[in-house]
Amino acid sequence: MIHCDYCGLYENDCVCGHNTIRSEWSWVSDDDDTNKMILPLLKVVWTKLIIGPLKSSVDAEPFALSSLDAEPFALIGPLKSSVDAEPLTLSSVDAEPFALICGCLQDIIQKLSSTSKIKLIVVENEYNIAWCLLKVFAFGIPTVYEKAMLATDAFACAIGIEFRKYMKRFYEYLEMGLKDRVQCSISVKVVGNICRVLDYELLPFCGSISERLTSLYYEVPLKPLVFSCFGDMALAIGLHFERYVSCAVHMMETAANEFAHINNVNDKAMVEYGKRLKRSIFKAYSGILQGCKKSKAEIMVPYAPKLLKFIKVVARDPNRDLSLLKAAVALLRDLAVALRPNAEVIKDSAFCSEFLRECLNSGNKQLKETATRTIKMTVHVLSIYR
Repeated sequence: MIHCDYCGLYENDCVCGHNTIRSEWSWVSDDDDTNKMILPLLKVVWTKLIIGPLKSSVDAEPFALSSLDAEPFALIGPLKSSVDAEPLTLSSVDAEPFALICGCLQDIIQKLSSTSKIKLIVVENEYNIAWCLLKVFAFGIPTVYEKAMLATDAFACAIGIEFRKYMKRFYEYLEMGLKDRVQCSISVKVVGNICRVLDYELLPFCGSISERLTSLYYEVPLKPLVFSCFGDMALAIGLHFERYVSCAVHMMETAANEFAHINNVNDKAMVEYGKRLKRSIFKAYSGILQGCKKSKAEIMVPYAPKLLKFIKVVARDPNRDLSLLKAAVALLRDLAVALRPNAEVIKDSAFCSEFLRECLNSGNKQLKETATRTIKMTVHVLSIYR
């Protein structure tokens, strides 16, 4: 390939006007040849700046989580003196290096997890990564918490179900974040992603998570995140979510009634918040319906009338947007599958028939396809149980 005489990059990746950069990483391209150059560089950075110092600080014996508190933290040379000091205090530690460490870990993990072959680099070093992140959390620097959480999120998504080995230790810091008014927002988001990663392995922590989410319900800005997280948890643990259904549904019904109609349409921030809240309620209901449909679908039958009422309110809302309509139609499909023989309530509903016809006649292709699938699924379910 031809190199640019000005910037030195391949012509396809030139920043001098031949082509635009195609990645949020300004120095990484979608081009295979360029990535062949970049990935070895990432490996060098990974080995020299992170894994090397970690290995030198950990004894030759196998790494164990129980040794985390005893091992010295030697990621960055200048920190050695402050880490060795007893006792370690926040005033003795500069937060910036820790933030840089977490940001570096997050970026490298995400890049190295882009393909299955390269992802092995992350998997092979999972113990060292876990040790590094837990050590950063252990220092308790509030200003670094969010970056450490984002790195933890990337790490969990990269190694998948294997994150269960570290969940007990990481949950200590997740729970601290859920109790903190400043850090609870990022903590709820990460918990939602971890739910999708762990599936049934999440069960030992569900009681505590549910309790924390319930306490956050009264924080108005957090309600959409709380409901979305309930949906993720329901998808993860399936029928075991039955014990949390009544509490979650009650909160969603209350919120839906409070924000069903926003009178001040000139308040754009409030209108947008109402949309986010409704989308999160749809997501939570879908998660519960899909999680329970295999063996405990009947637990949602008592809630069907109020759920249909909520869908009707959203569908008739003048502030509705396309994403809300698609979410409403998709939820009708999930409801039909969950209700099974009781799906007649959808077929016999004049509103549902009118709403689905309206979506079929829409000019939006995705909305029409979603409505078509919903109608086919409803007809299919009714034909089985007729």
